[in-house]
Amino acid sequence: KGFASLLHRRDESEREGLCCLRNSDAPALLNREDSLVGSNPKGFASLLHRRDESEREGFEPPSAMSYGGSRFRIGRFRPLSHLSCLFNFKICYNYIMNNINYKSIADNFHWLFTKNQKAILSPDVDGILCGLLMSNYMEWEIVGFYDGKLLCYNKDVDIKDCIFLDIDIFRENIKSCGHHMLFYNKNIIPDNWENFNKSINPNNLRKFDALHNFQKKYPLAEIHFLLCCLKEILNIDIKLLNTSTILLLYVDGTFKNLLNYPENCNEWLSFLNAKNPESPIYPIFEIFSRQKLKNIIHLLQDLFEKFDKISVNKGRGDKILLRSIFNGYLSFKDYYPLLEMLSKYTGWEFKKEKWDLKDLKIIEFEKKIESNLNGNKFSEIIRKCPLSWAITAHKRMEYTLGDL
Repeated sequence: KGFASLLHRRDESEREGLCCLRNSDAPALLNREDSLVGSNPKGFASLLHRRDESEREGFEPPSAMSYGGSRFRIGRFRPLSHLSCLFNFKICYNYIMNNINYKSIADNFHWLFTKNQKAILSPDVDGILCGLLMSNYMEWEIVGFYDGKLLCYNKDVDIKDCIFLDIDIFRENIKSCGHHMLFYNKNIIPDNWENFNKSINPNNLRKFDALHNFQKKYPLAEIHFLLCCLKEILNIDIKLLNTSTILLLYVDGTFKNLLNYPENCNEWLSFLNAKNPESPIYPIFEIFSRQKLKNIIHLLQDLFEKFDKISVNKGRGDKILLRSIFNGYLSFKDYYPLLEMLSKYTGWEFKKEKWDLKDLKIIEFEKKIESNLNGNKFSEIIRKCPLSWAITAHKRMEYTLGDL
């Protein structure tokens, strides 16, 4: 009864500013003025305010509904009670996948666009590229690395003053910027979810969760997200060499995702405004669309061979193995060739004074894997307050226990 009454109020809602229950041209479903995915339709906000009344009238929301498709249909209406703000940093879900609101990101996460910050990186190519970018254009200092098992950082640094890049940290007083899938079911919000108040993640911006939206999760790397943000928010003219294009296709399997999930990649590129020729990541998709596949594969193979040549451990030399530093076999300086190679490809200078990692404090954590993930198991894990995690498949979650 309550749900029907909401539908019958459509005309009233449209007069208030919402034209949503249509088959062909549905706008974003939003309820906050500072949403990161669009403007605020007044009518829809009024519908949200009526949700309690509707539920009292007898509407029981279904346990699962489809989110697929580019059009919004009445027959697939999502319970309004689940669309209000799920995260405390004022971000609301959007069905139509409108362009991201960069102004709101700048307002809510201003620290990401402040110069002379201290950063802790993931030790793979994505994290290192983020470090090169921020040390060049934002004068950031790289003070440590974290891989989910080990945290290495300068002893004279207060961890609360650092920003983790390419990592999501589940601590209320820690700033982080990651891109992995974090939420299992947006309809069930953990009591301690405010621990992500200072964390920015593209999947969280769009309210994507593993249960309903795993196939629509962010398909690019952290470096692509940062490049877009710096360009759109600070209007920085980021210089990219031609050689950087293939590196930005390689990082975090972007090339494979473009091949295997083109529709999802296309939607995310639209969301990030990356189809604009002025976008710093536009060239990597231009080369992808214009060059023959065999040519791209040849360039990637050349990149793989260069990683192999600079390897200081068994396997490909495209990451810093923190375990080798922890065991005392190697020092950070042994990985300089990797940073110099990435610097050469991108044109972003490897400023050694910004990477002065010495006299490191090393903390070892307990890393676990849940290979049969469901809602109850996710809630049980989150109650343990893990330091970080990533849902890497529908039923698989890797997480780290311990504290900083």
